[in-house]
Amino acid sequence: MEKIVELVLKYQKDRKEEEFIKILNCFKLAINKYLCSVKLKDKEDIGQVVLFSIYVIIINFKYKEADFDEHLFNKNTLEYLIKNEFKNVNQTMNQKYITKYIKDCGEEKFIRAFYSKRLRDIFIKDYNLYCNNNAFIKKVQKTLSGIRFKYIKRTKETMSLNEIYEDDMELLDMVIDESTREKINPLNKYKMTIDEIVFLEKFIDNNRLLSESEVAKKLGISQQAVSKRRQKIRKKYHFLRKEVN
Repeated sequence: MEKIVELVLKYQKDRKEEEFIKILNCFKLAINKYLCSVKLKDKEDIGQVVLFSIYVIIINFKYKEADFDEHLFNKNTLEYLIKNEFKNVNQTMNQKYITKYIKDCGEEKFIRAFYSKRLRDIFIKDYNLYCNNNAFIKKVQKTLSGIRFKYIKRTKETMSLNEIYEDDMELLDMVIDESTREKINPLNKYKMTIDEIVFLEKFIDNNRLLSESEVAKKLGISQQAVSKRRQKIRKKYHFLRKEVN
């Protein structure tokens, strides 16, 4: 099964709808549980905010590669780590997440990395995917918590903690199990089209919200045309006003 971050990288490159849908499906369980704690009259609006927020995270996510000192991959280091049962592997390798990587993925790839550069490259690639995958999931998790907080503040009502996701929950709890995935189209469920999402994306440039005139220049059309389409979307999705203003 592909890691979520691999789907994110594909979508950033190709902007294919099927990749976007796959990413959303990975978080379907988290989104549905979150929406269970929202009042019925607010579900559609909050669902759209969640969908749009995840889209913004996807297009702005930056893939980071760990900086390894390859001189540490030697026989003496490996013997030392094995002798100490990998208890101080993070400090020894100057990395934050190798202990968690070994716990979640096993120690085989890490140990094999000490035997050749080819095997080391395989481990480093897998480790980078693992770290970026968790970073992306945590970003979505934090965003859902932020939306929840704003919703609570707005409604001044207490929401059940059993129905939402907190910042200290296990990251894997955010990802739906492949065996329970239902083949539905979240875009149909939430009524947002790819064209609308792509259009709204034009208002975002390096984390800065552009004006209608700037978007018009980018698209090579008149400001009136941009304004007319924007007003149509705002009328349909009135809750997105603050996102694009």
